[in-house]
Amino acid sequence: MDLEDAQIDDNAHTGCYIFKLAAEHDEAEIDDRPKKRRKTTKSQSQSETIIGHGHDEYTWPALLAGEESKVAIRLRRQQFETEWKKYQAAIDEILNQVDETFVSDVLTYARQEEGSAQGQGQGRIRTGLLLSTPGHNAQRDLLQGWKSGRSTTSEQDAKELLVVLSPTHAPNLQTALKNVIRMAISQEGGMKAYTDFLVQHKTMIPMNFDLDLLQKYVQKHGIQRVLVSVSEVETFDTGILSELISMFSSWADRIPFVLLITISTTVELFESRLSRSTVSLLDADVFESRQSQTRLDPLSALYEAVQYREEAQVFFGPSVVGILAELADDQSTTAETFTRALKYVYMSHFFANPLSVLSSPSDFKISEHSALCQAIRNTRGFKIHCETLAKGDKAWRQRARELLLSDEALEAESMEAVRTGQHRLRASLAAFQTLKGLSCRLLNSQEYTSLETEAQLLAALPDLEQTDLFESIEQAIKEMDLPQFQAFLEDAASALEDVKLFESTQSSPTTTEKLETLSDIEKAVAVTATARGNADRTMGNDGSHNLTEAFLTILRRYIQSRTLPPKSETPQTPQIPGTSPFHDFMSEAFSHTLKSPLSSILHPRARYSLERALTRPADYLGCECCTPSATSSKPGGEVSERATLPPTSLLLSMLNEAGHVINVRDLWETFRDMVTPALAGKSKKGILTHGTRDREEEDDARSSASQDEEDQAGEEEEEDDNATSEAVERQALALFYRALADLRYLGFVKPSKRKPGVDCIAKTVWMGL
Repeated sequence: MDLEDAQIDDNAHTGCYIFKLAAEHDEAEIDDRPKKRRKTTKSQSQSETIIGHGHDEYTWPALLAGEESKVAIRLRRQQFETEWKKYQAAIDEILNQVDETFVSDVLTYARQEEGSAQGQGQGRIRTGLLLSTPGHNAQRDLLQGWKSGRSTTSEQDAKELLVVLSPTHAPNLQTALKNVIRMAISQEGGMKAYTDFLVQHKTMIPMNFDLDLLQKYVQKHGIQRVLVSVSEVETFDTGILSELISMFSSWADRIPFVLLITISTTVELFESRLSRSTVSLLDADVFESRQSQTRLDPLSALYEAVQYREEAQVFFGPSVVGILAELADDQSTTAETFTRALKYVYMSHFFANPLSVLSSPSDFKISEHSALCQAIRNTRGFKIHCETLAKGDKAWRQRARELLLSDEALEAESMEAVRTGQHRLRASLAAFQTLKGLSCRLLNSQEYTSLETEAQLLAALPDLEQTDLFESIEQAIKEMDLPQFQAFLEDAASALEDVKLFESTQSSPTTTEKLETLSDIEKAVAVTATARGNADRTMGNDGSHNLTEAFLTILRRYIQSRTLPPKSETPQTPQIPGTSPFHDFMSEAFSHTLKSPLSSILHPRARYSLERALTRPADYLGCECCTPSATSSKPGGEVSERATLPPTSLLLSMLNEAGHVINVRDLWETFRDMVTPALAGKSKKGILTHGTRDREEEDDARSSASQDEEDQAGEEEEEDDNATSEAVERQALALFYRALADLRYLGFVKPSKRKPGVDCIAKTVWMGL
């Protein structure tokens, strides 16, 4: 028995598994994949408010407090996808422009014979330093140019490999070498060829990061060169990059390596990061795109592809363009980053705006959706529109009444307002292009062609004559003499095409004595210049002044016609002069002007958000205990009684008043003294409210009891108070540990060993820095 008991004890910890053979007809249905716990059913409220379009597609929520119809949700999404496809095609055309001269120079340098390149044979690697600019991605141009040119190159040049090495591919030297070998071998035959090659040489070369593998592959397939393109070199670990360069240099006599390093800053900064011994291993040459030197503000081309499209249905407001301008000024912003920002802004308009369904022509009927009609009546533009109608005659007042009562009348008025507003914004943008074109030829500066100027022009609508851009153009034209003005008209012919188009749509002038068209001015300039050439030089000064004034008059008339609301064909539609197109009736349907800060989304600042949430919890919780009192004497609107704050907010406020290193015990005692009274008050409040009436009845019953019984009851109450205080302290300790863990998780504090034997924490951030 003792032996049996010992065997049972030895096997008591082991598990028992029962194998149940599956039925023959179920063998094909056996699934070896692990079962995941996931929610497979949706609640009824979710299914009603969220419309799904397939298992692999995202969902869009129902707006208007869930009352938006499924048709409207589907139409909003379809309009966004349809419109953005057109924009994406234009953006891709801009992004895919390859500087063929730049790519040709780089590849010609990389394909030089070994004897013709300086430094070869001395352990130096042929290296091309490719300079990238905000409007030119040298890495992308190199890849596209290399892929497109392989079919046209000679057979000798075609025997080359291009490996793109990014910082994620090189956490250490062994992983970097393994990735270089894998990408080089798998470039032609895929991963199967790479796996087969490793299996063939597993006995001789067991390590998959040994460059002997690449050497054997190069010798077997007759590879002429291996181009290693290093992208985002600024984020590379300097030590790993130096080791890679040293490793490639030691193998340069066996593997024809050529380094192509993309630099986003300057060559001097890149060289300063490397040691002298590493720099001496590089036989470098610098390449810079000529296209980036001739292009003005390259990111503006992406913005204009979206905003200035002829069939554009949605337009960005001044606040959005201002934030995009800040994004474009950031040195780290690339063309791809800016494109994603544009797509996000465009998507936000359709995703969160129920009126966006009216931006594009469709068979959608507003009158069939009462919730959408009510949303239109609640807009600011509708209220101003009805107030203007109410101030008019009897017909206008009747029209206002119909808009308030009839959904059909509201539908007709809304659609007309949307089409009129879109036409006005397109005309205003055409005026912007004219002014910016004139400024480029007059001022020769990029100051008035940036996105900041675009935001200022949008905010100034319709008073463009009061902007700095127009005043600079006016001053430059007034200071011209006749030859300069004649040269300006010839040079600005392309920028003045919209002015001539505007004049062609206007009625013909009734008199021929004044210069009322641009063609008249051009003819007068030619006649005056001929007369001046045949006469004295003092002749024609007054004539040049009259010509410039006439040109400015035409320019003002053109701007006013393009920016002011068009005259309505129906007398029942009022016109409010001097209003911005972003404040017109139904402007919410075709313009995107954010009230919430878009910069916090495009440039997320997690630390700032955390600081604000912890220092001002009332902004998020909305409770009275966290709201600063009006009579609070503390600066910044702080809460006068900090004990009512959430534990994490309270602990952070205490840490801000302490030094760099804080004793945890001292912090706990301060926290306990501040929180315990509030917790004890809450617990006693519950005891009193439930036991006050019973205690009064007991006092009447005990009036005749002895003094010993009263003393015994008093002792019991003291024991209850002690038990309550211990429970409150345990509760406060739990809150303290949780708040401290939250701050450590968020990165505000970290453990410190500066004082051995004492539990201390150190602050890692300081508020406002």
